Amino acid sequence: MRLPPGFEHLKKIILQQAVSARNQLTGKVIDVKEGMVMAEVTVEVAPGIEIVSSITTSSVKRLGLAPGKEAKVVIKATSVMLDA
Repeated sequence: MRLPPGFEHLKKIILQQAVSARNQLTGKVIDVKEGMVMAEVTVEVAPGIEIVSSITTSSVKRLGLAPGKEAKVVIKATSVMLDA
């Protein structure tokens, strides 16, 4: 993130903005598959419980996501579909 001179102290505050989503799970990145534009990131949130997210490759780089890094999974959806 590039900020104008004299505003560097705001970077930490900007990066720690609150998120309204209540469904947040902390875990460790176990796999990152990068494509040209999109990436698939797998986060283990509990032993044997994995969540896979598709995000942009530039976001993977900006967040420094790599296997072993702690990450927070934020789930915000207007609907969830199940089939049995």
